Amino acid sequence: MLNNKFIIISIVFLFVFSLLVGGELPFFLFYFVLAIFLLSFVKVLYYMHNTKITLTLKEMAIYAGDKIEIYYEIHNNSHFSIPYVEIDSIIERKLTNDYVPPIIYSVEPKQTISAKTSITAKRRGFYDIGEIKIGIRDSLGIFKLNKSIKENTSIVIYPYYRKLDSFQVFSGLSSGELPIYDKIIEDRSRNYGVRKYTIGDPVKSIHWKMSAKKDVLMTKEYENRADTSVMIIIDSYIEKFRKDLSHHIEDTQVEVASSIIDYCLNHEIHTSLFFENENENMFIQGNSQDSFKSFMDELAKYSPKSSLDFSHYLDYIYPSLYEYSTIVCITPFLNKEDAKEIINLKMKGFNPIVIHITDIQNKNYKINYSYIEKLKSESISVYEIDYRSNRARNLEA
Repeated sequence: MLNNKFIIISIVFLFVFSLLVGGELPFFLFYFVLAIFLLSFVKVLYYMHNTKITLTLKEMAIYAGDKIEIYYEIHNNSHFSIPYVEIDSIIERKLTNDYVPPIIYSVEPKQTISAKTSITAKRRGFYDIGEIKIGIRDSLGIFKLNKSIKENTSIVIYPYYRKLDSFQVFSGLSSGELPIYDKIIEDRSRNYGVRKYTIGDPVKSIHWKMSAKKDVLMTKEYENRADTSVMIIIDSYIEKFRKDLSHHIEDTQVEVASSIIDYCLNHEIHTSLFFENENENMFIQGNSQDSFKSFMDELAKYSPKSSLDFSHYLDYIYPSLYEYSTIVCITPFLNKEDAKEIINLKMKGFNPIVIHITDIQNKNYKINYSYIEKLKSESISVYEIDYRSNRARNLEA
């Protein structure tokens, strides 16, 4: 396209002037300017044809908040210097959610320029590098032509998660017709080792004789009970996210879910995750750290676009629930029907936990304390976690 509209206005003016005045000099000026104009256009076309751009990424999978390095190579296959090459990488804007100015270079004949840029990936997701836009301009700045170069490379940004030292998980054993609950997920009748004491271990697990012998606190290790399981439900009902334009609520949901999943899998607890993603039910299960990537792959592309409410989720997952399961509900808003369904879970012998997500600074929160107090009166744990709060400390509390 024309980079300077003044040039075309000048040509039109000279042409009209030559016709009206006549004579050799006016027409000479007109043809001279037109020749420069056409020569500049041909040069830019030639530069564009002989310029190649390649882009490579060192990492194909990183976590949100990590830095990623993007490598460019600009190849000038022509016999002339290219005074102006502009690279506009769309992938950088996608990964940072910010405006990233184009990179501008001047390339000598037959030269290859290698360049590198380092950016911080702010948000999780699957990203196609898609295309790189380049602009080439002649030395006079008359013309600038743009073209897009397609790339088939993609990158996954996994959600950031926090290592938890503890999290409340229930296990259940049946004694006659009455379920007996124990917040400790270990079978204390089956001790299989001793290790050094770490912060968060129960005091009653300390092996006092071994501690005195080694002059350092030692704790007993127990096998996890086989009846321990955790089901995590992410509430993705789209009506609850109308004001979450900055995605703070949904990103906090994912971070909380992934932190709990990591904790459970590290303790070899059977863990399940459910959410609805654009009319598709996502259901992932695992019981060891080997399956953590499967959870993260799905959480990376989570988006709250469900048209169905909380009761639908429960109808779908009921057949998959183990007896006495801990059910963690992560939601931005608790309404009357939600609270009723959660109390029903408690009455059916499950162990529900509610994690209520808010973004108070951006005034994106809905809290009905009457429902929260009702849940607490039924001995149901309720966590309130804000976008800017210390998530790990709140979950460990």
